[in-house]
Amino acid sequence: MTIDQGNFKDQKFLKKTQEAIKMQQREQVVPFYDRYALNVFAHRAGTIVGATADLEKTNICDRIMDAGAYLDDAEVPAEGRTLFISAKGFKTLKLSDEFVKVEKLAYKSITTGLMGEFDGMRVVKVPKSRWPQDVNFMIVHKASATAPKKIHEVNCHSNPPGISGTLIEGRDYFDAFVIGVRAAGVYAEIKKGVTVLAAPTIAATTGAITVASGATAKYTTDGSDPRYSATAVIGAAPADVKAGMTVKAYAFKEGAYDSPVTEVTITG
Repeated sequence: MTIDQGNFKDQKFLKKTQEAIKMQQREQVVPFYDRYALNVFAHRAGTIVGATADLEKTNICDRIMDAGAYLDDAEVPAEGRTLFISAKGFKTLKLSDEFVKVEKLAYKSITTGLMGEFDGMRVVKVPKSRWPQDVNFMIVHKASATAPKKIHEVNCHSNPPGISGTLIEGRDYFDAFVIGVRAAGVYAEIKKGVTVLAAPTIAATTGAITVASGATAKYTTDGSDPRYSATAVIGAAPADVKAGMTVKAYAFKEGAYDSPVTEVTITG
């Protein structure tokens, strides 16, 4: 971007440059970063559950607590969990009886964007423009997902050739990951009517993998989770099936959320 010198001739130029950079970060970079990371967490979650009913004030607390209980059974530490929810979903949560009756949940005021606690988790309300449209809510443990910012730099060039003013060049390089060995700590509930693929079936004698129509199977035979493993192979069955081999497979399809993983030990 550029700042024309004529527009700010009688003002402190450095101050205006800093304001422009901050505005670009606030209005463009940060929202894009949030959208990207939350979409990755939703699509790569260790547990993806398709809702059978819309979220309402009469069921939202039960659904979130069911998710928390699932993480408990998966031995995900209670400390370090964050509940991410859309602004609309947070309004529904606030109107629920369970939330209103607990004083520290209904009235505790924390930092901007951090709206309180529920079921032992901090609650973060996400604006609609940054929220994955197919998701009801997500629970993310801090050790299970990461969104590292690898490069953040800004360079200002005063009066470069062809420009009467300042040229501002900025670069932000980042990514987002669900950590495979800790994927159980990321739980996403997907809205009713959105396709979450069913888990594939695996024949115990042949290793043949059957998935939903139009979906593709990816499998491993070394015990690793095929959703995150570098050794995962796309195919309908392992090439060399042996008794005692453990086959893990899941299904994926464009426009749908990935299936759970099916695990079978070949019997012969």
